[in-house]
Amino acid sequence: MKNLGVICIVFSVLLLSPVSVEAKGTTKATKNNCWLISSGEAGKKASEKTGGKVVSIKLTGKGKKSKYRVRLLVGENRIKNITVNACK
Repeated sequence: MKNLGVICIVFSVLLLSPVSVEAKGTTKATKNNCWLISSGEAGKKASEKTGGKVVSIKLTGKGKKSKYRVRLLVGENRIKNITVNACK
């Protein structure tokens, strides 16, 4: 029974913890002095551009060539892929 209580505490801490630092809007430096925007910020830019809802976001490339590939649901059944520059 004691183990069950410890497991519940661990799961509750994990659930209340932020999933990633990027989700909170912070940036991080990469090689070649490129400051990355957060994935949330990239999703917001793509959503504002198309009016769609974000389905997934993936960071590709390295350094100044970093880009986010954002998949959006536009309308009821159309998926649109947008590329957003990841460097500020």
